[in-house]
Amino acid sequence: PFDATPGNPPVIPPVNLSLTRFAVHDWVPDEALRLGGAATPLFFSGRITGVAGGASSSTLFALTQGNCSHAQLAIFQNGTWRRVDGPGTDCTNSPNPNQTQTTQFNDVAAFAVNDVYIAAQDGLYHYDGTAITPVSAVRDQLVSVGIVSASGGARYLAAGTNSGAVWFGNLTSWQKYTLPSSGTTFIDGVCLPGPTEAFASSSTAGGLFRFDGTSWTSVPASTGSNKIDLQCLPSPPSGQAYVNATQNSPPAPLKWNGSSWSFQIGRAHV
Repeated sequence: PFDATPGNPPVIPPVNLSLTRFAVHDWVPDEALRLGGAATPLFFSGRITGVAGGASSSTLFALTQGNCSHAQLAIFQNGTWRRVDGPGTDCTNSPNPNQTQTTQFNDVAAFAVNDVYIAAQDGLYHYDGTAITPVSAVRDQLVSVGIVSASGGARYLAAGTNSGAVWFGNLTSWQKYTLPSSGTTFIDGVCLPGPTEAFASSSTAGGLFRFDGTSWTSVPASTGSNKIDLQCLPSPPSGQAYVNATQNSPPAPLKWNGSSWSFQIGRAHV
């Protein structure tokens, strides 16, 4: 036998397969060779977002789960991953660790490396660069989150629920709005072009909605199919919003033109 433990490369003489028989007895991982480090997530449970790092490298934020389905924020910096546990029961000492379920993180948005917001099944959470803590004013079943920065350092956030409502606030005061459609139950897309405008979409009911700073209105597209990949671009004085309709394969892109949604074919509007 040859010792092939990590950090101890074996010296193996030439092997003649016609004369010599051998087998691997055990495989031992070498974490030094794992791309992204030992904390690299095995899977992601939501979208990936990030912030520019200026002179240093950018930072990515993603959602994953640890042991016993414990929600985690995965952070990629300087070529390696690390993970921050979400609040909840410490399941490492649970009598039935495989059955212990903590909250689920569904979406993430970041203003800065130490200013990150997470939409979870039991409410909104904030990561300050050290720990993840709940935002006490927003406790709801959230499935999406969107943010925008405004002049003077003001910041705004919208979060969609699984029951046809959207939370909107300036990170200090919050208000919950019920969207004007009884058929919409899953708001898994939200985005903000500016502090007084926001959009929401549903991948299950196909609804599209717009916030004008005071109230939400239904702004349906000509197609009633489900909507996915809602995104906004800050562009004063009025923002831009884009969404995909799943009626086609691949999905058909739509753009908000200030009053309605229009199909996009390349650079042309139809």
